[in-house]
Amino acid sequence: MQTIQLSNIFKQQAHQTILKDFTLTIPAQSNIGIQMSHVEATPSLTYYAKRHPKLVA
Repeated sequence: MQTIQLSNIFKQQAHQTILKDFTLTIPAQSNIGIQMSHVEATPSLTYYAKRHPKLVA
C-alpha cells in the first residue's frame, strides 16, 4: 500500500481541526481509508455522492 502525506490542508476552528480546500485523485480500483470526524465526514460524503452517484448506492 502506498502512503501519501498531506500538508497545509487543515485549519483550526472552534477547537476543531477542519479540512480546507484540497483535491485528492484516487486511481480506479484503489482501496483507501480516510479518518475524519463527523463534522468533516458529512459534507465530504455528501459532495462525493453528488459527484459520483453511481458509486454511492
